[in-house]
Amino acid sequence: MHLLVEAALADAKVLWSELTAIIVSIGPGSFTGLRVGVSYAKGAALALGIPVVPVSTLTLLANTLKERNLPPGRYMPLIPARKGEAFGQMFRLEPNEVTAEDEPFLVDLETASKHARAGVLLFGEGAEQFADQLKAEYPQGKLLMDLIPSPTVLLELGRQLLRDGNHFPAASDIEPHYLKEFTVKSSIVSR
Repeated sequence: MHLLVEAALADAKVLWSELTAIIVSIGPGSFTGLRVGVSYAKGAALALGIPVVPVSTLTLLANTLKERNLPPGRYMPLIPARKGEAFGQMFRLEPNEVTAEDEPFLVDLETASKHARAGVLLFGEGAEQFADQLKAEYPQGKLLMDLIPSPTVLLELGRQLLRDGNHFPAASDIEPHYLKEFTVKSSIVSR
């Protein structure tokens, strides 16, 4: 991770000492990916004495829609979870504005199907796991699977939160938003 961050800073011609905040996507999403990314952001922010600006991954995905010039309507980003589920949240897209309609929740095939039938455009990597079933059941359903989180949009969202004067928790208090409990399975075999 450190080499990737160093490369990004070098490409941007920015020194560590010039940073005034660290913007990080806090999930929901992959347990390991979130833990590593958020931990790195917290450590760097603590070392530099600057704030961490947490951004929801679902909000990030929803705001990436603005880059696509899509029509106004209801959209649901989906991020893969496990066991046939996805993390989702309903958003309304208006010209140059994205508004959350609810809180993040777990989405299964039945829930995805209900929203597709209601005309909601499902998108993101999590929509891929439902694509075959939804297309067979509801051929007119809207799916957009090639949309990925945009680092440019992440930066814009973080900057807007800073401009709006939001107060953020101390870096040490920021935690990933898992939305689902982490479970560990033992591979110990008794003899």
